[in-house]
Amino acid sequence: MKFALTILSIFILNTFAEWLLPWWILGIVCAAVCYGAKLSGAKSFLSGFVGIALSWLAMILWKDIPNHHTLAQRLAEVFSLKGNYPLFIVLNVLLGSLLGGLSGLAGRLWRS
Repeated sequence: MKFALTILSIFILNTFAEWLLPWWILGIVCAAVCYGAKLSGAKSFLSGFVGIALSWLAMILWKDIPNHHTLAQRLAEVFSLKGNYPLFIVLNVLLGSLLGGLSGLAGRLWRS
């Protein structure tokens, strides 16, 4: 239960924080939540990973679907993905979730 609550807390706090603050606020959010959650190292990493993955996926799709994936298609071409915009979205979510997972682990290790 504590694990699911940690994921939900990271998801909600990060989604609202990224409206007003830069993208790297995810590190502070994950570290702070995992610091207070008192989970194990693996669960802290997974909660940061999943919470940020859900947050970034929701934000990307919320902005990308109304404009018919125009920006994602153009950026996929810039990164030589040949118009494969779903792969571009997956790579963005994976990068953000790795940063979130490492930040969650850092918050756990900071506690000990």
